[in-house]
Parts: sequence; structure tokens; C-alpha cells
Amino acid sequence: MQWVVDTVDSMANGFTLCTGSYGVRADNDLAAMTERFGPRIYFAHLRSTQRESNPKSFHEAAHLVRDVDMFAVVKAITHEEQRRKDAGREDAIPMRPRPRAPDARRPEKENQPGLFRHRPAQRARGNTRP
Repeated sequence: MQWVVDTVDSMANGFTLCTGSYGVRADNDLAAMTERFGPRIYFAHLRSTQRESNPKSFHEAAHLVRDVDMFAVVKAITHEEQRRKDAGREDAIPMRPRPRAPDARRPEKENQPGLFRHRPAQRARGNTRP
């Protein structure tokens, strides 16, 4: 990410923060990356992932069984949104949660739309309405 910023230092060069893609590397601290590059993050794709024994491989994981500290990432995103608001900007960072990992215990529910999977991101923004 720093290379992109250094190569062409323009706010038009922004990022989609995909916690799955960036999170596959154990040395990536996604919350710190969000804090550092927050002004250039224009979209967040929140994927719950787990690394495999091959350091270049990962798979979709259940929301509570993952390698990325999703709470810290969403908290950093909301801090950036507040910073933007305090600066007079109203551009929130859209967040798309990844649909939950398939649940072998409930295969009939696997492909149903999940309205409730969006709740954690909404609650992080202060929307606590059920």
C-alpha cells in the first residue's frame, strides 16, 4: 500500500480494504493499516478468513474462528469515518460483510439471504436498533 502512495501521491489512488486478501499475510496488522491509510480507504470488504498451513493459502471461516481481529478493523474504520466527519466531510466508508461461512449443521440455511450478517458493521457505527 505504501508503494502505491509513494509512486503516485494522489488521493485518487485509493484502496479497497479486503480483510481476506490483506489478512492472509500474518505480518499484516489490518487495524494499523486502516489507521495509517484510512484517508485513502474508499471501501471495506469484511471477510472472515483463516490461514492454512501453507502461508499463501486461506479459506473462508466462521465469524468467530478467524485470524483477523475484525473488531479492531471495524473500530479503525469508524475512527476514520469520525475523522472525516470532524473535517467537514460526509463520506462514510461503505462496508460489505462477507456472507457467513457455510454451516454444515444447517445446510438448508446456507444460501438464504442473511439480513442479520450486516448487524455487526451497523452496530459498530452506532446503530443498535434490533
